[in-house]
Amino acid sequence: MRNTVILLLLFVLNLIYHPGSAQIYPYSHYSSKQGLVNSSVYSIMQDHKGFMWFGTENGLSKFDGINFTNYSQEELGISTIITSLTERDSAHMYIGTRGEGIFLFNYESGSTSKINKTPMRMCGKLQLQGNKIHSIHPFNLLETLNLKDSTSTVIHVPENSPPVDIIKTQSGEFLIGTTNGLYRLENTDLVKIAFEGFGDISAFSLFEEQDGSLLIAGENAIYSLRNNKITVFKQLFKNTSSRIFNLLRDKRNNIWFSVWGN
Repeated sequence: MRNTVILLLLFVLNLIYHPGSAQIYPYSHYSSKQGLVNSSVYSIMQDHKGFMWFGTENGLSKFDGINFTNYSQEELGISTIITSLTERDSAHMYIGTRGEGIFLFNYESGSTSKINKTPMRMCGKLQLQGNKIHSIHPFNLLETLNLKDSTSTVIHVPENSPPVDIIKTQSGEFLIGTTNGLYRLENTDLVKIAFEGFGDISAFSLFEEQDGSLLIAGENAIYSLRNNKITVFKQLFKNTSSRIFNLLRDKRNNIWFSVWGN
C-alpha cells in the first residue's frame, strides 16, 4: 500500500499582493467523495470556456464549478495514469499519459486518438512549440515529440537537476522547473537561471501571472518571483513535508494545486 497521496486542493487568494507574506490560508478539498473520477490528481487545466479539467489515476474529470463530468479509462481508450493536459485549440486538448504516450481528446465527442508512433516515456507535463510538443518525465528527463513524423527525441538535462515542470512564458521562453532550481530551454540546451534568494529550492510547478511574474510551487509553500527576487508568496502547510504540484490560477482568481505528501 502506498504511503503517499495526491490531493486536489483549492484556495482563494486576496487580490492584493503582500510581499513576504507567509500566512496560512483556508482551502477546499475535492476528492472522489465530491465527484472526481479518482482522488489522485496528476494534472489540472482550465479550457477556453473556463471549465476545469483534472487528469487522474483512473480517468478524466471536467468540473463546471458545481458538478463533475467523468470519463473513465475505458471510455478514453487509455489504460494508465493521465499525467498532463494541454489545450490545443477550441475543439481539442492533448492528454499526456504514463507510458502510453500522447493522445488528442475531442471536447464534443469525448473520443481520443493516439498521436505518437514511437514509444514515449511518462508524459508528465506538455508544452507546444510549433510542430513540436515538449514533454517532461518528472524527476527524469525532457522529451520532444515531432508532430510531423510522430518521432521523439530526448533532451539532455543536468544530472543533479531532474526536471519536474515546463511552461511557455508570454515572451515565448520555455522555463523548466527542477528539483535544483529554474532553467531556460535554449534550442536543445538547459541554462540555469540565477535569482536573488533562489538557489537550490525545488520548483515542482510554475505559473506565470498576467504581469509576467512567476508563482513557483515548492515544498509546503508557493513562492513569487518578481524583479529577479524570490519571496514566500503563501505558506500552505507547517510541520509536514508536502510537495505542491499542478499550480494554476483560474479566471476567477482561485489557485488550484495538488499535493503529494504524507
